[in-house]
Amino acid sequence: MASYLVIGLILGLTLTNVLATEFSYKDVEKWAQDFKECGGSSQSPIDIKLTDVVKDNFARAIKFSQAYNRVIHGRISNNGHAVQLDFSEEQRKDMTISCGPFGADQYRFLQLHFHWGANDSSGSEHTFGQVRFPAEMHWVHYNMKYGSPSEAILQKDGLAVLGFMVDVDNGMFNPDFEVISSAVPKLGKAGSTADIELNIFDLWTENPLPLGSYYSYAGSLTTPACSEVVTWVVFTVPVVIPPKGLLPFRDLVDSEGDPMVDNFRPIQPLNGRKVSSVKGH
Repeated sequence: MASYLVIGLILGLTLTNVLATEFSYKDVEKWAQDFKECGGSSQSPIDIKLTDVVKDNFARAIKFSQAYNRVIHGRISNNGHAVQLDFSEEQRKDMTISCGPFGADQYRFLQLHFHWGANDSSGSEHTFGQVRFPAEMHWVHYNMKYGSPSEAILQKDGLAVLGFMVDVDNGMFNPDFEVISSAVPKLGKAGSTADIELNIFDLWTENPLPLGSYYSYAGSLTTPACSEVVTWVVFTVPVVIPPKGLLPFRDLVDSEGDPMVDNFRPIQPLNGRKVSSVKGH
């Protein structure tokens, strides 16, 4: 249990820490009053416009270690603000990403979590030309050159977050997302947890569309303390699931006892930051 909690503690997303953290999606405009960095100039999420994007013909695709592509046991939880999946340190120690915008650095997997809306018209944090998707999935990693997540979160290049849009289609079936969706009803109240077993890589690669193209930019965590330490990779191709896949998420209750919906931060100003576009290989 301790190894799961350490992962979340570093990012302010553990059960005990999140439930004690005083922030709410109902007063996002007040975050900067309590968490100074939430008012910074390199905040996330952003609206990704084609007019703002710079094509990078030399950047490489993201390289995933082989350890991603396997069935592993973990814990799914209602952390009071989102649905989160954690894996023990032993399970995730070889799950790394490299190449892409990361140079020679390697980043180790920490956890993944979801943001979603009250209906299918909104839910994602990032938008493409002001268009929102029904949900967004984040895979959080830390830079291994800093030795530990607690050290990495203090550095500008300390974290890497992979963002996957989640779209719905009546004709689609994603068996690995179905594993998650089937476990979510066990998480009715904030603090609830359940065991889960799945191949997280198949959440994405089950998609029939070409994969690998992405946008990248320097940003922040999208929840307080909004630390500006994140290299964002937002994939252009969404994870596609049937509409019923998100219904259990919308039945959850947050840390304030209210329906856990619309748990996404509003779009933040780009403030002149470069957004790179990389075509999949």
